[in-house]
Amino acid sequence: MSEKSEKSTSFDELMAKFIASKQNTMQAIVEMEEKVEKIKDEIELLEDSCTGEICAVVVAILAAKVDCKLEFQLTYLVTGVTWKPYYDLHGATVDGKPSLDISLHYCANITQNTGEDWNDTILTLSTANSQALHNSTIPKVDPIQDASDDWSLKEEMVTNSIMLDKNPISLSYRVDRRVSLPSERSTHKMSIAVMDFSGALKYVCVPQKTNAVFMEGQMQNTSPYELLAGQVNVFIDNSFATKTEMAHIGSNETFTCMLVIDPSLKVSYQSEFRTVHEPKRNFTEPFKTTTRTVTTTITNGHSFDVTELVVRDAIPLGNDETNIKVALRRPDGLAQAKDDEEVAVALHGSGEARDSEKQGAARVRWVWTEKGDGGEKEGLYEWVCQIKAGKKIRLQAEWEVKAPGDAQWEER
Repeated sequence: MSEKSEKSTSFDELMAKFIASKQNTMQAIVEMEEKVEKIKDEIELLEDSCTGEICAVVVAILAAKVDCKLEFQLTYLVTGVTWKPYYDLHGATVDGKPSLDISLHYCANITQNTGEDWNDTILTLSTANSQALHNSTIPKVDPIQDASDDWSLKEEMVTNSIMLDKNPISLSYRVDRRVSLPSERSTHKMSIAVMDFSGALKYVCVPQKTNAVFMEGQMQNTSPYELLAGQVNVFIDNSFATKTEMAHIGSNETFTCMLVIDPSLKVSYQSEFRTVHEPKRNFTEPFKTTTRTVTTTITNGHSFDVTELVVRDAIPLGNDETNIKVALRRPDGLAQAKDDEEVAVALHGSGEARDSEKQGAARVRWVWTEKGDGGEKEGLYEWVCQIKAGKKIRLQAEWEVKAPGDAQWEER
């Protein structure tokens, strides 16, 4: 081999080593950059998960006369954590007929944004408000001075700004298993308890407002739990039916809950009126009398009898200042009934009570208002009916409104 050939081979080997070294270096740089990017992503993830504020450092100085072993427990109050109760109510049907057995799942939506993750934690849900601990002094009563024209306005402003807590006792619910909740803005769902109730079912409709018929369940809270006010998701035969709201229910209290709209009960609502004007006479004010007739027709499309259907309605109220009088003509006997009295009514279109029983029994009564007043004062009444399978009933109400001939009025 010549000297020139040896130099060429040596140069080729040197270039090959140089290229290989450069490739290895570039590969190492790429791998290092990927590791840096991965570390940056991990740092950003940690920063995003730590969204709360950590603004305190606990320093404990201890002194002991002899060597000893101590155990410390750190308890502290945090902010940025809330929970809200909600319920999943499960009902079922048996051969198309609603079952009286109800399963109520008591749940909580929890959001914690404290700045630290809770891992394998014992969790207790409480109704106590942590903000109340910042001002736990008894307020003083300020004297009221009637010294200006705007006194009534000031008193109203104070009244409107005070909220009465009807349940001042703090309730606590301990989750029966350890949980892990990361510090983030997302909501975590937690089950508190599952309760089985048995109750009574009835159907309710307000045809003046809607032709929908609502199935309502009345149950007793036989569990040891206080049921806080919250949203209720209703499921029938494991299929979502509707959403409703539930008020605060104490243990052993009876409560009602709307379950579902029943499409098999059809409702029609018709209103007719006619007006008769009195002839004009000397020295007397002429009057006009308007007779309004309201007919509600309900058809039961079920293969079973509906034993309790409540139909709510209202009649207008008179006005003494404008000399407008209202006289109730039908349902028969309701005008003379007391507030706590039910009146049996023969359904429209049947002359005898026994005929109405064949179509469906009916009773009528005044409705008590939420304020505790008798419904007659508010013009509120309701029918309580039974409808046989595949049958229909007609409910009819009629009243007369007598007013001055030139009076302009309308029912609202």
